[in-house]
Amino acid sequence: MSIFALKVNALAMAFFSILVLVGCGGDSTKALIGQWETVRSTVDRNLVEDRIEFFNDGTGLVEKEGETVSFTWKLSANGRLVLTFMGITQMGTIVEISRSTLIIEVDIPRIGIARTTYSKPKKRIKSVQQTKKTKPKPHSSQGKPFTDSRDKKKYRTVKIGELTWMAENLNFVTDNSWCYGNDDANCAIHGRLYTWDAAMKACPVGWRLPDDTDWNDLIEATGGENTIGERLKAKPQQWDGTDNFGFSALPSGYRSNDGRFTSLGKGGHWWNARTNGSHWGIYSNSADMRKDCGGLSNERDAYSVRCVQGPVTLNITIHHRIGGTVIPDSGKKHAIGKSIKISATPNSNYAFVMWRRADTSKAKIADVNSATTTVTLSSNTMIQAEFIMKPGSQFNSDITYSFFTDPRDNKSYRTVNVDGMIWMAENLNFATSNSKCEYGNETICATYGRTYKWDDAGNACPAGWRLPTRQEFRRLIQTVGGEHIAEKNLKARIGWENSNGDITDKYGISALPSGQYGQYARGSYWWSSTPGERHINFFDGSDRGRTQAYHMNITTTGVSVSEISRNSDLSVRCVQE
Repeated sequence: MSIFALKVNALAMAFFSILVLVGCGGDSTKALIGQWETVRSTVDRNLVEDRIEFFNDGTGLVEKEGETVSFTWKLSANGRLVLTFMGITQMGTIVEISRSTLIIEVDIPRIGIARTTYSKPKKRIKSVQQTKKTKPKPHSSQGKPFTDSRDKKKYRTVKIGELTWMAENLNFVTDNSWCYGNDDANCAIHGRLYTWDAAMKACPVGWRLPDDTDWNDLIEATGGENTIGERLKAKPQQWDGTDNFGFSALPSGYRSNDGRFTSLGKGGHWWNARTNGSHWGIYSNSADMRKDCGGLSNERDAYSVRCVQGPVTLNITIHHRIGGTVIPDSGKKHAIGKSIKISATPNSNYAFVMWRRADTSKAKIADVNSATTTVTLSSNTMIQAEFIMKPGSQFNSDITYSFFTDPRDNKSYRTVNVDGMIWMAENLNFATSNSKCEYGNETICATYGRTYKWDDAGNACPAGWRLPTRQEFRRLIQTVGGEHIAEKNLKARIGWENSNGDITDKYGISALPSGQYGQYARGSYWWSSTPGERHINFFDGSDRGRTQAYHMNITTTGVSVSEISRNSDLSVRCVQE
């Protein structure tokens, strides 16, 4: 199972695949405790952790290739097992759980339903248990009062862990902010209610709207998610909490996007900076704190704002993680406004392409095209280092290739004869009006080719060449050994993660993990000329087949020919007419 579209960091990506489950009550809690090893998955195995361990105290560890990362977990009131890892919280479905077997399914955007099976190891792997981290002891201290220079309003502050929080809701007047019930007296106690866009701009200079990393740091510093709500709530007479840390959360309610005010005295809701509509809430008669309870809100709803200041986290991910290494280590804290040196070093046969922001932060990267540069942070930030294979390094030196030059742009392509058919041994890189290079970067296209929508792909091959048919792809699969062997015989010898050295590229096709647009380095996807089968809707007479077309895909789980939306952006391998 995998939710790697989340893209935390190279190690985190491999770990986070498990962190999405649905529990079935107390029995499920007991059954989950302990260590589990991955047996098989319907998605790319290199996107799945080696093992996971759940502990009784609501923490856990995942392990990939000998390294471990921690997470927190709990069963919610409705039976869902909620897990939080590096500031990201998700859920999914347990299909089966017993003393020896755990099967999990999750619906991954643009991939579909992914199912992973785990088993209890015969013997505990000590490396996981021994690296379990000790929880920090909760601590807080009263901060200095802060005066907002914009309107001279004063705010109490409190330092909890490494962060300093306003100990009351923001009450700065902006467009798209309101007092509850349009009553100024409520603003004096509860602060104002802001839309998400207004909240993102509302905090004074030197303060920021907290994101998932900040909220999870707060949860960790106050001793855990299960009782944080009670300990952050204001004391009786104002609410039903103990206010152990001076956070003094109030049930300030919210304003819905249709103008109705609700929940005053029942719940507090605070915006989260990471995603439009994401928020955190604490509720009456509840001891926990919940993220996005009921799903994402309408960003035109109006919630409270708690501003925060303090060090921020820089997470660095690697796209195509076998492509190189980066410094500094991901997940470290840094001061806001400080320039941090970042450096990317490519491995053999790879080249550095660019740095890019992988979230909505406003971090400033001095030179995105330089392998060694600096980044300046204004909030918790995730950046990504892009590596690609050097053009031409993927080809099999044991194969004698022929060459074809496209007269339209003078680009040269290697070709290979497989069972009497002449195939291009690399993806087409001819620019059309609707073709794409990943991130708009032509360097990436030089190695992986361009991606095309189906209608465009049909006219992309040069004169004398065309798209293969569905049957020709199936013939290719059978010629190179059948579905169970074709994968290793079609792939390039380098460029695939976790190949285990069993890739042969026996016929010189040299397939690279060019992926779909937005997912390169995640498999090969090639258009065929064959439209989808007719699928007539009984109720409205529409034909779904008119929106589908066949393609061949090569991943670490095998090779197949199947239908996909014609609006997908896939690669093209031309065959000679």
